Amino acid sequence: MAGSAPKNTLVNTYKELKMSHILKKKDLETIYDKVIEILEQIGITFGTKKALELLAKNGAKIEGDKAFIPKALLERCLESLPKYDYENQGPKRITATSPFGMVPTILDDETGVYRSGTVEDVVKMYKLTQTSDLYECASPCVIDPVDNDADDLYVGQIAMLLRYSDKWPSVGIRATAQNSKDGNLYQSARKSIRLIREFYDVWDEPVMGQSICPMSPLAYDWECLDNLTAAIEEKQNIILCPCSLTGLTGPASLLGLVIHDIAISLAGIVYAQLLSPGIDVSICSCSGATDMRSIQPAYGTVECVYIEGMLYEFAKYMQIGCTICGALSDSAKVDYQAGAESMLTTLMPYYASEINEVWCYPGLMSAWYCGSFEKLILDEEMMRNVNRALKGVNLKLDPKLMTSLTEAQEKNTFLQGKTPSAYRKDHYLTKIFSKYGVSQDISPEKTDVRLKVKMEIENRINQYRAPEITEDQKKLLQPYLPSKCSF
Repeated sequence: MAGSAPKNTLVNTYKELKMSHILKKKDLETIYDKVIEILEQIGITFGTKKALELLAKNGAKIEGDKAFIPKALLERCLESLPKYDYENQGPKRITATSPFGMVPTILDDETGVYRSGTVEDVVKMYKLTQTSDLYECASPCVIDPVDNDADDLYVGQIAMLLRYSDKWPSVGIRATAQNSKDGNLYQSARKSIRLIREFYDVWDEPVMGQSICPMSPLAYDWECLDNLTAAIEEKQNIILCPCSLTGLTGPASLLGLVIHDIAISLAGIVYAQLLSPGIDVSICSCSGATDMRSIQPAYGTVECVYIEGMLYEFAKYMQIGCTICGALSDSAKVDYQAGAESMLTTLMPYYASEINEVWCYPGLMSAWYCGSFEKLILDEEMMRNVNRALKGVNLKLDPKLMTSLTEAQEKNTFLQGKTPSAYRKDHYLTKIFSKYGVSQDISPEKTDVRLKVKMEIENRINQYRAPEITEDQKKLLQPYLPSKCSF
């Protein structure tokens, strides 16, 4: 109609980035066929008699310690596996599962020396994660402290988690013959779950997520199975995380590695469903590349991103839950390489595939060998920037746009007395990265990033407040805690 205002054809919201697919449906079908071939003809090693007997009872052929899983058994178990709804995942985002991942050493930010982790480091880690909005869970898998003097080292780690954090327990470390009381790792694993249950007085639903890393190639050793069995029998959330390396513990090709990882993951799903039909099991990729020049793992790579992307797409195809890891780096220093690789492995998955969420390990360095508190803070800031990128561009037109353009043309500037609300909505304002250029008049507290990181760590430690726990909860934890963490 003449004289009517033109319609705003732009979307009145933030528009998310458009992603792509690595694998086509035909590729996914081929992968599944190859996985079936592996399970039926090559087989999976299971390191306990209990597991082999259970598989044999349900139709698997057993030869020595190897189980050959028929397609019919796999598909029966997949039917009982809860289906993951990929259509209703919410907005794309970055979140953190724990700092460092699972590292045996710490890079001391003050001295630059690589050293073993301590109980003090563990407590510091919990204080930093507790004072951050990026972590949805807490994990004892971060550091294995050398001065842990608890009666049961593994259960002691769980007790520390409950003492210093009220976030959801996500356990990546596993009980071993070395860190469990009397070498009874199954008992320690089960006791740790019971401790969480009793602490929260929750007995009829999962109280933790348990990550299990099968052995490559194509094996579940007895330690892995004892931990997995304990978590299944206690009906916890299970995440199967193959940790294969191209050309070293897995096939050299990226596709071959993914097929290997899917096969071993589905074998674990079969075992879990046979032991407890309907239990929630998801998969994750902790696999990476190998630098064959040094025979060293390489996780801060494009190849690692593609491995994760292909696993994710297969999981989506099968409606299996899948977790993707980010903030990965192979650098041994907090340097340009560390930052570039962490950003690469955090942001690129969203371009490589239709991934909805990446779980990061802030502070992780040197291919899962070392952690740094300094890098932890820098990675958190990187993650916040990525979350802003994933939000997209606000396509709502400012009704005052034309007026502001007219006024700015007359004044030769858009500067006003106060910051426009549109600026505050559209921009992420960093607290860590410097935006002051090369001016000599600005204080180091504003321009020196390392100094700002140090100040941020100190401030967060000072801001930390321990979760409120009852006297009964204190009495429950006290026998399991290392002496340095006693009440």
